[in-house]
Order: sequence, then structure tokens, then C-alpha cells
Amino acid sequence: MLLCSEVFEASLRKPREDGRNRTFIELERKVGTFPAAIWTHPDGNMRALVEALAEVRTRLGWGEVALAAAPASSTAAIGDQHAGER
Repeated sequence: MLLCSEVFEASLRKPREDGRNRTFIELERKVGTFPAAIWTHPDGNMRALVEALAEVRTRLGWGEVALAAAPASSTAAIGDQHAGER
């Protein structure tokens, strides 16, 4: 008799082997700092994700909101990418 967890793991094995699975990370957001977020790596190091999140928002069609909320240091690089979006 198979355990439920064994069946579940077996159903996930093929996509993992084929590289078709996604991994999501926990992000910390502070009020009033949109689109900035902080990712805490499993080893405890923290990384700011302002530019990456702003780029994602731009690709989702929220470009103007993300660009207006992003710090000036990050909008220069993001603004160039936004101009070429389809």
C-alpha cells in the first residue's frame, strides 16, 4: 500500500527531472516601499529586490506605477527596458 506522500512525490518527480517545476521564495515587504522587497536567503543573508520587482511589474503592464514608485537609482535601468516592451 502506497502512502499519500509517496504518490504525491512520485507525481512531482517527472517535472523536476525535466526542469519544468517552479520554486517560489518568501519576500518581505515594508509598508510604503513599493515595489521594494527583501529576500532572506536560507543562510541568513538579505537581498533587496527593488529592480527585479519593478521589472516584473513593468512586464505585467503596471510599468507606470512601478516606475513612479521605484527609487531614482533603479528607474534609469528599468525605464530603458520599459521603452522596448511590446
